[in-house]
Amino acid sequence: MTDGGGSNLPLIAAVVADAEQKCHRCQGGLYLSAEVPAVGMPGWQRITLCPVCDANDPASQDLIAFFAIHSVVDEQTNDTFTRLVYDWLTAKRPQGVSPEKFEEDIAAWQQGLYDA
Repeated sequence: MTDGGGSNLPLIAAVVADAEQKCHRCQGGLYLSAEVPAVGMPGWQRITLCPVCDANDPASQDLIAFFAIHSVVDEQTNDTFTRLVYDWLTAKRPQGVSPEKFEEDIAAWQQGLYDA
């Protein structure tokens, strides 16, 4: 496997499927989590696959659909699962927050919209 960016660097990832894991965004159950090399900096980053929060993420949709159909990965579905996980891991993800989104969040915070 390579990093998907045309280089020959290996893709190293620790992928975990654990029904007890909770999504950091909605606190619902996760399908998967993975520790992957951080982009543009040393170290690792954790990415998660939540069927609720990632439902509209194009990079996640095929893998979410796989889990909706298959409750387990077996010999017959292993190749498909491996390809879908690879595609999910190597998908380009936004890094950081756009200046526009940052300003929107500041304005919402100042209006008290984030108060519980």
